[in-house]
Amino acid sequence: MSKSIEDLLRVSQGVILTTIDRMGFPRNQLFSLPVYRNHYYSMLFIVEEQSALIQSLGKNCRATVCFFTTNPFKAVYIKRIITMQEELKETEFQEYIKKYPKLGKIAQPVGVDFQALSVEIGHAATINQDNREIEEIIDW
Repeated sequence: MSKSIEDLLRVSQGVILTTIDRMGFPRNQLFSLPVYRNHYYSMLFIVEEQSALIQSLGKNCRATVCFFTTNPFKAVYIKRIITMQEELKETEFQEYIKKYPKLGKIAQPVGVDFQALSVEIGHAATINQDNREIEEIIDW
């Protein structure tokens, strides 16, 4: 694996997961980091069983996961095949809750596993590293 990709994954500030909804439109969802990650090859997120993400996966099991940093503005886009874990083991889930306490608020947790298909790196070379410029661009 490329050192630059691993470095970006390690310092990532969050994850944007893009799936295709039931009407065929892209659906973006912001996540904290995955509860488990094996480089970029596979990773595990914990989500609510009745979530829109799970509904989207019923139609299409492909997704893109974007790990990003804002200083400097860089991203790694990983195209993936998603599978749901049939049953999340209680002991595993309790370990994840210790590390990520907010997971304890999920009523019906389900594990969503990603297996990488391809990886791309993106840079925002045309954007000044000052966050205020970004805010001006997206402030409608």
